[in-house]
Amino acid sequence: GTWTWRQLVTPPSGPYQSYSITVDVDGDDLVVGVPREGGQFAGAVHAFRWADSTWTYAGRLTDPGHTPQEPTRYFSHAVALEDGRLVVGAPGSPGRAGLFEWSGGAWAHRAALLLDSPYSCDAEITSCRYDEFGGAVALAGATVVVGAPGTA
Repeated sequence: GTWTWRQLVTPPSGPYQSYSITVDVDGDDLVVGVPREGGQFAGAVHAFRWADSTWTYAGRLTDPGHTPQEPTRYFSHAVALEDGRLVVGAPGSPGRAGLFEWSGGAWAHRAALLLDSPYSCDAEITSCRYDEFGGAVALAGATVVVGAPGTA
């Protein structure tokens, strides 16, 4: 087969630092991660839907748990999309992942996934290691997998 150029997919406004560092496509859905978007590198996902032979902007997703007191960092560092479900990794401090679902013509947040202990410290608390939970994500049927490379 032959590959054919379709279009450049961009969000409605910008500029965005590190736009499209992560991407995934499934059927008529496309998501683009921008983990450095927003204050304190909060991050965002830009969603698109395939309609009438073009990718149409379907919205911007952010972590609903993001607060100035507990900022999410690098939301969308990892994305996985399958059958109208999306898992988004945010390996900042503390690491987390969010589960979204396409429902009623929009993406809706369904769950936040967190570890009980987001970091570990040595006995004297002179050195701490963050788990980086959300550094990798995957979806397969009803199974969601979230990597935490800092735990090894």
